[in-house]
Amino acid sequence: MPSADARQDHAMAALGTKVVLFGGDSGDLANDTWDWNGATWRLRTPASSPAWRKRHAMATLGSKVVLFGGAGRAAILNDLWEWDGETWMQRTPANSPPARFGHALATLG
Repeated sequence: MPSADARQDHAMAALGTKVVLFGGDSGDLANDTWDWNGATWRLRTPASSPAWRKRHAMATLGSKVVLFGGAGRAAILNDLWEWDGETWMQRTPANSPPARFGHALATLG
């Protein structure tokens, strides 16, 4: 049974009845997406994904998970991505906070 490798500096957020894990530092510097249904980890293989990063933040917003920023391979990031349970889609708002890492996002109630 596959499971997410040991890692640090990753981010997780709930989406429906699952928890989504993205990125972090596992020694491989991978940009993998996993979901957990309470019993099993499943590696997801979407057509596109955010670049590898660590110390980014994720939170649930409606029916999607939002990912922002983090520390990439050569730069601090300020990109914005949404995960709908199947696909990552990059968003490009007209205004965005400055690049950052080690920050937090919160889910609106």
